[in-house]
Amino acid sequence: MSGQSGRLLSIVNWTAQAYEMIQRDRRDWRWLEGAFSGDAVSGTSNYPPATMGIASRFAGWHLRTDEAYRSMSAYLTATGRADEQWLGFKEWMDFQPVYEFGENAAKTGRPIYFTITPQNEIALWPTPDAAYTIRGRYRKGVQVLRSDADIPEMPEENHQAIVWRALILLGTYDENAEQMPNWLAFYREQMQNLREAQLPIISLGGPLA
Repeated sequence: MSGQSGRLLSIVNWTAQAYEMIQRDRRDWRWLEGAFSGDAVSGTSNYPPATMGIASRFAGWHLRTDEAYRSMSAYLTATGRADEQWLGFKEWMDFQPVYEFGENAAKTGRPIYFTITPQNEIALWPTPDAAYTIRGRYRKGVQVLRSDADIPEMPEENHQAIVWRALILLGTYDENAEQMPNWLAFYREQMQNLREAQLPIISLGGPLA
């Protein structure tokens, strides 16, 4: 990326822009998920991303509405993973008036529930009475290609999608309509392959009765 100028620099920039556009196409690409493990301490209920060991590119906690009760877990740090249990999830609008009100707000013990506050912090209830390790997943922000050594985190077998998207940007800039239909067709094919490989599998729920 360094040392380019003129049209070559434009091509480099279109390529980087194409990759960013693909990443923003969906919020649930698998390659943009990350795992975290952080310490909850006695007497503290709320934890921003940094305290969970997420130093950069935080875009949100990984919560799926159909699996929210299995999104995060906790175990007594002194005991280890053998003590690990799932945390139940409560929406903020349900959590705040119940668990941050009256006697409940002062309760301490092993965390049972968690929510995500409007400040994007994890809030635990009860407030931890000891050191617990919290584990879960989060969504990464867009990866920006800035240097020659940067490699897209997107699976290598799908990198051709970046090429076709960059060509579409180039063709738009050049007002080159002749090749655009072919580039669009190839791009859509690559994006379909990417979605099939990198989006969560949708499964049907069990019978209601």
